[in-house]
Amino acid sequence: MGKFVHVHEGRIYKRFEADSVPAHKASYLLPYVESVDDQSTGSRKVTTVEETIHADKVEHVTSIRDMTAQELDDEKQQQVDREIDLLQFKILFNHENRIRDLESKNPITKAQFRAALKAEL
Repeated sequence: MGKFVHVHEGRIYKRFEADSVPAHKASYLLPYVESVDDQSTGSRKVTTVEETIHADKVEHVTSIRDMTAQELDDEKQQQVDREIDLLQFKILFNHENRIRDLESKNPITKAQFRAALKAEL
């Protein structure tokens, strides 16, 4: 039993399994070919799915890869934004600079403080 899809005007309408497709329906009932391209090596992965309709088949490719450094950084930034609300950020920032003043250190900027929070994640 194989997988097939009903394609009409460049769109997939239905997926189904069958032993074969009648010849008079072969122009719009196409074989559905699934594959996985796993190039990941770590635990932080990105998965994308792409379906391509060809004249004689429909390809479904699942690609798995490691997150790039920028994607990891962006995810940490989103985590900081989610987990620390504005009020908490202002209070923590204020306390950090008060402590730095007591230690005779220069104050830090909000950007430096945000980077320090991100580094803790």
